[in-house]
Amino acid sequence: MGKVGTEATLLEILAKLNDIEQGVQAQTDLSYLAMLNAENYRAVMARWFLANGSSVMVDLTALCDRWYNITRQGWTGGVRFDQPAEGQPASSTGSKTGSNTGLSCTPSTTIVAGQDDYAGIPLFVPTDCNVYLDSDGRPRISAIDGIAGPVFKRSDPTAIVGVLQMTGWVRWIEEAGSYGFDYTDVIGADGFAPLPEAVELVDNSVRSWVVHGKYGFGEGWTCCSGQKTKVWNVSHNSQISGVRSVWGNRYCGFTAADDAFLKLMLYIKYGRLDSDGVLHGCVSYNYDYTPALAETGVERILLTPAQAANLVVGSAVCYGPTARAINSPVDRAKITAIETVEIDGTEYGAVYVDNGGVTFDTSTTDHLTTMQWHTGSTDGVLGNDGGINPLSDKFAVKLQGIEILTGCYEAAGDTIFRYEESGGVQCEVAHVCRDASKISTGITADYKTCAYGTPCPASSSWQYPKRLGHDAALPEVMLGSVLGGSTSSGPRDGQYIEAYSAGTLREWLRWGVLNNGLGIGGLSFCSGNNGLGNAYWHIGGRLSVTGNRGEYQAAA
Repeated sequence: MGKVGTEATLLEILAKLNDIEQGVQAQTDLSYLAMLNAENYRAVMARWFLANGSSVMVDLTALCDRWYNITRQGWTGGVRFDQPAEGQPASSTGSKTGSNTGLSCTPSTTIVAGQDDYAGIPLFVPTDCNVYLDSDGRPRISAIDGIAGPVFKRSDPTAIVGVLQMTGWVRWIEEAGSYGFDYTDVIGADGFAPLPEAVELVDNSVRSWVVHGKYGFGEGWTCCSGQKTKVWNVSHNSQISGVRSVWGNRYCGFTAADDAFLKLMLYIKYGRLDSDGVLHGCVSYNYDYTPALAETGVERILLTPAQAANLVVGSAVCYGPTARAINSPVDRAKITAIETVEIDGTEYGAVYVDNGGVTFDTSTTDHLTTMQWHTGSTDGVLGNDGGINPLSDKFAVKLQGIEILTGCYEAAGDTIFRYEESGGVQCEVAHVCRDASKISTGITADYKTCAYGTPCPASSSWQYPKRLGHDAALPEVMLGSVLGGSTSSGPRDGQYIEAYSAGTLREWLRWGVLNNGLGIGGLSFCSGNNGLGNAYWHIGGRLSVTGNRGEYQAAA
């Protein structure tokens, strides 16, 4: 046999061996997939990763690529909301369709695990991980919680904690009587597009998984558990230089894609436009008290018993000469205990704080003020959604494993609002940059203009959207396109919009702060009246790894 013939034969043998190997692998994968259910998803995932060599790997990205492809089950479901009629209120509740019909979800607490019919559906299972971005802005998974291999780090400021899950494909539905979304795990399903954050900027390829920042900013622009929430100096503009100085120019603050993902999960899982009655978040926890009695050399503040009863153990406070004084003697310290004590025949509410062992003097002219929850305050919650008390307005919550509504606005990193005409109407319009390295302190040619805007009122005021808008080219923008909602209809959350002033630029602040109240604050809350550099005690943000998004190219 000649050399050419020998080479051809060897190639044929290698090809057959490869086919056999792939067949064995596929059969092995099927044996694992057959075991998947709500109770053991993570256990099966851990065994599969281990069987595929994770224990000796330093990067788990390739295994994630495979896992989130082979675990697709053909799930396709959706939600429909009534089209709001002219002059009529818009319902906040929708109807579930397809595979979503009949599924139920109840938020969990730290004591009770709520019912979650989505917990074992691969499309919806979130998993904590460590993530970083390569030089092209592609996310890489360096460790996964519960998976053998690289050690997962939850509380290390040098590591980024993300929430990993399967890439879903989304279809916007607009009908005469309703509008809404369909969601599927079927790759390339007709009329569907992948979540925008799954599309690689470098080549427009689609990843089989997505990852979002789990926690809000901690000091040092971090994204990990156990940190004081970073406030006072966070704005759209400050994030650009701050984040880049620590992580590089492929990273940015919270993106429109991060926002849209959370809203989509709320709509699909709970069949409603609003988070009221589901996940309230910390939007009514605004207290400012002066001590009832002065003391020296303590780590506590004495209030009246009634005042102390309003505070929550585990939450954070400042104490100093002015309300929410930065670098005050007590700077965003956790409350460790609240007790009733008696001194000279008078009862006081003693609020003990963890000030790192550093004692301080108290004065009846100083201020004890509530602040944002530390990152990781929902780590003990027993489900993917919930909070210490998800139906109290005092506690942070999480949705799909992502901690949100911690008591501060979160400033957008990739989006700038501009007041301009849209469709002949004076509006506040979102402009989005999909390349984190090109995010700027003003709108440039690298920003895409949303095809719709939120109409401006005659005078600056809180408004309530009646329904959502949609732009097929920027599906990650989910904002109100029609006003006329209320605290009991539509998305139910406030959107502050100024009277029209052409060309005005504003930062996008989300979710709500300690003093908004449930009538204004929530997952659809939006404030658009702060300049791009405005920073206050109530503005925070979030490190994002979704700032580098390409353009999905549907197959011909």
